[in-house]
Amino acid sequence: MKIFPIVFFYLFFIPHQALADVTSFNIESTREIRLNSNLSYELIKGKLFFEIDPDDPDNLIITDIIFTPRNDRGLVEFAADFELLRPLNKDHSNDVLIADILNRGSRRAIRYFNFATNYDTSEGPSNLGDEFLMNNGYSVLSVGWQFDVPNNASLLRSYLPVIGLDNEQASKGIVRSDFSVTQAQGRHTLGDRSHFAYPVAKEYSELAQITQRDRYTNNREVIDSNQWNFINDSNESNQSYLSDPDDFNAVTLEGGFQPDKVYEITYYGDRTVPAGLGLAAIRDANLFIKSNLYFDQQDTKEDPLVIIAFGDSQSGRTLRTYLYDGFNVSNGQMVFDGAMIHLGANARGGFNQRFTQSSRAVDQNYDYPADQFPFSDNPSEDDYSDEFSGLLDAYSDQQRPKIFYSNSSTEYWRSPAYLLHTTINGSKDLDPLASSRIFQFSGTQHVPSSGMSFNRTNTMIYGNNAKYQWFLRALLIGMKDWVISDIEPPESRYPRVDRQSLTLAENIEMPPGIGITINSNLNHGYLLNYGDLFKGNGIPNVEPPARQERFSLMVSSIDHNGNEFGGLLPWEVAVPLATYTGWFPGNPKSSIGMIVPFETSQDSSGRDTISVLYNSKADYVSQVSAYVDEMVSQRYLLDQDKLDIIREADNLWNILVAKEM
Repeated sequence: MKIFPIVFFYLFFIPHQALADVTSFNIESTREIRLNSNLSYELIKGKLFFEIDPDDPDNLIITDIIFTPRNDRGLVEFAADFELLRPLNKDHSNDVLIADILNRGSRRAIRYFNFATNYDTSEGPSNLGDEFLMNNGYSVLSVGWQFDVPNNASLLRSYLPVIGLDNEQASKGIVRSDFSVTQAQGRHTLGDRSHFAYPVAKEYSELAQITQRDRYTNNREVIDSNQWNFINDSNESNQSYLSDPDDFNAVTLEGGFQPDKVYEITYYGDRTVPAGLGLAAIRDANLFIKSNLYFDQQDTKEDPLVIIAFGDSQSGRTLRTYLYDGFNVSNGQMVFDGAMIHLGANARGGFNQRFTQSSRAVDQNYDYPADQFPFSDNPSEDDYSDEFSGLLDAYSDQQRPKIFYSNSSTEYWRSPAYLLHTTINGSKDLDPLASSRIFQFSGTQHVPSSGMSFNRTNTMIYGNNAKYQWFLRALLIGMKDWVISDIEPPESRYPRVDRQSLTLAENIEMPPGIGITINSNLNHGYLLNYGDLFKGNGIPNVEPPARQERFSLMVSSIDHNGNEFGGLLPWEVAVPLATYTGWFPGNPKSSIGMIVPFETSQDSSGRDTISVLYNSKADYVSQVSAYVDEMVSQRYLLDQDKLDIIREADNLWNILVAKEM
């Protein structure tokens, strides 16, 4: 890949009615990127500027929009960074735009579909991987939707108006911050992962409280107010337009914060933002590009682009929230034709609420709005409230996008991902709507480990190398064909109650003798009560939320080797050299899994041995090849990827087996 800089700066003004709510855009730079195939792409970076009518029914779904400052035309203004990667030659475009839903300001789609690394830089992509998306003619749009990402030039963000001290009804409220540390430290930010913190309302600072507990499930212990203080701990990375130079945004503790404890702070804030405008930025930016990929009103297409959204983990939960809240239709027009919601589990998140902290997730934080009914897109009943609803109730049958839900094993072990496809008590399967498919990538961890070293003196390997991205590439092609040509995609593959491939986590027993026990402190989700203003208004008035019912934790069943079945098996799990898990014994909430290699010829654990499974390395590779052929025939893998998979299988044998034979 060669990059040719063509840097310039100009501004277009677009008629408001013509292009939804994008009023103008500022192109700060363009680059020509010459691909290895000698095709050329163009990377455009800049800002989009929006004006929306806060009284429009399509916008009333935005929490606190009625309290947001307006301009002299009665409209709400905001802006967002964007990047557009598109074919330089229009004839190379396949007329499909990937809406890359950013994860904490970071680009995701090219990482997954192109196997790219080091993609995030201030200048745009430094690596397009194997150029899969580009060779197939896809365009990619990334829009900054999150307002509180760290001040890092490589990240994309939104610029939202502040609801401040002049509006006491909306600007004041309860903020909660929790954290753990790996080594003792005297101070800690109130923000998460270097994100902006909401400033402390000083006039109410005496009402703040800090608690500690040894683990999430233990009772909170209040720390005496004489032992801690709020401070200002600003630096360049966490400076926020929400804050004044002397605002409190961090906390100190006498004797320091200690490892292996969960600290939780609740305090009052007096400035907030209508964070749901970030979801409106996703909506309106994609509508704008849908008919104007080349920013030329004289060259708009009679048939607009097809848009397939992709989001992983946090941005997968963002997509679930975006769809549930009703953002995917504006003025009767559908935005995303398809959506690939990856690693989003059963969850949504705090992306459209007062005092939202979008970066907080299930692996490092607790009791933030994720596990909220409804979980499945097929309407079902909430046993606790008698509510009957589904994730996509905001849309008519004609307005629903095609959806792929995909998850690793990790999502089942650290959150109740099974609720995506069962009743709320887990006793009965719920089939997805006809417009959806569900895939579990069995035996995989949250994001596959990029490399693996192995020492035979160790029983297990920290990190799981099973690579599900091969499936994602084939599923993208399947989604494109489904949306454009109405070709039915591959069938769902996930563990089910009626097939005994979904079971309670406490029923899982690893093969005896391999020295692996499952942590008893499993991460059961809870039905949480944030107060009577939360549902429908997005205003939490009980923090921390009251825990009510505890969900079961149901996971994929395992075979005698400790490997999962019932989902879509990567070749590493289907033709195994080891036991693969999406969980790690020391931390059930971790995104890391493990592998436990098979023994060569003798194994007292009851697992198969290498010599029983395979006559030789050639036999092993032949079995992998046959499995890949089967998956290609069912459209779960692409034939063009077979040789690369075979090379990986050859290498894996060399790492795990060859040195022992």
